[in-house]
Amino acid sequence: LRKETSRLIASGRSREFINDFVAQWLQTDDLTDISPDPVQFPFFNEQFGNSINTESQLLLLEVVRRNLPLNTLINPGFTFADAAVAKHIYGQDLGKKKGFQRIELKDDSPQGGLLGLPAVMLATSNGTDTQPVLRGVWVLSNILGDPPPEPPSAVPALTPDTRGTSTVRDQLAAHRTNTSCAACHRKIDPAGMAFENLDALGRWRTHYPQTRKGDAPASIDASGSFPGPLQKTTKINDIRQLRELVLDDMQSFGNCFAGKLLTYAMGRPLTWAERKEIDRIVAANLDREQGVRDLILDLVNSQTFRTR
Repeated sequence: LRKETSRLIASGRSREFINDFVAQWLQTDDLTDISPDPVQFPFFNEQFGNSINTESQLLLLEVVRRNLPLNTLINPGFTFADAAVAKHIYGQDLGKKKGFQRIELKDDSPQGGLLGLPAVMLATSNGTDTQPVLRGVWVLSNILGDPPPEPPSAVPALTPDTRGTSTVRDQLAAHRTNTSCAACHRKIDPAGMAFENLDALGRWRTHYPQTRKGDAPASIDASGSFPGPLQKTTKINDIRQLRELVLDDMQSFGNCFAGKLLTYAMGRPLTWAERKEIDRIVAANLDREQGVRDLILDLVNSQTFRTR
């Protein structure tokens, strides 16, 4: 089974699997339903939307085929882009190069990796404004494997203040005054606010767009206190420090990634016993400093998969 899986990974057939899995895992399969604001993003068109989806797929494909370690998905130091994405998102000129190229990112870049993918940033926005709650839920559900429960039905959704009378942070603080919301939003809000320097397509910014003529653009404060186990909180200032927080807990990310992978492969939720087996497989992969392809082969050879 391991040999056959290795052969499939090396073949072109793995691309279809990667594309489908990435769309389901990262929740980027409905990007065509979101229309970016033409004033803020005049360069966006159908091809650009396709390109940012392809970028996400190529990242995982590269990590799997080169058998890079799990932490590469969080902080790769590179990405893949065509000329338009390289120019408008990453500020790089590909010159006369055609198609997708691997581009290097600076060590301290706020972009790059799963947490900065333009496709994810668009999927967790409304095309005009960022949506910190959606982004926070996305991190907890798809990166840390700690999804919050569904919100109470009687609580209204958080809507942007288009008049500019309050900041996103103010709106979230008001939302947390509802006791039925406070517990979950203690985790959701700081995770989501950490992305605020990345706009609806993942471009770096330091100020919010001007909401009313004559008003000075408001500065962005992406800081927050992220609650951890044993009531320990970690202060983070921006997306870079959220990334470091994830890198410091690769077991949680690995469990989440492996769980999503097996759930996709088997077409059903995992049981408690199956998740415990995943925990052991991921821990062994990290201890041995192995790569993502090794992890996939171990998952395919697991009792969970073989007896599905």
